[in-house]
Amino acid sequence: MRNHHGGRQVLRLEYSAYAPMVEAECARIAAEAEARWEVAIALQHRVGMLEIGDAAVAVVAASAHRDEAFLACRHVIEELKRRVPIWKREVFADGTLEWVGSGAARQRGSEEGEELARQGATPNSWRAP
Repeated sequence: MRNHHGGRQVLRLEYSAYAPMVEAECARIAAEAEARWEVAIALQHRVGMLEIGDAAVAVVAASAHRDEAFLACRHVIEELKRRVPIWKREVFADGTLEWVGSGAARQRGSEEGEELARQGATPNSWRAP
């Protein structure tokens, strides 16, 4: 992970997800790539706290032909970013926390925001019926 975003210093990232939905969507994306190209796909996205320099996602595409492997790998990472419900919260050096893509920023020390974060809430939380 990078140590900056939008001109601000990032200290760490925190990813959260609803695992059953993530696993199902990742399996669909891998199957789509394997049907489109002659490849075998593996992918994994980390959740929890990541420090500067940590890898957040790994995509592996094995193929007899490197062009197909690279095309499939690019497809998988782009679809993962577009479709998989994994939420990212950035922790900035100035003390602010921000859910990426939500436009929602909270000041560190905000009791309500911190309590919601401790409970695992995200701006786009999905709750099972």
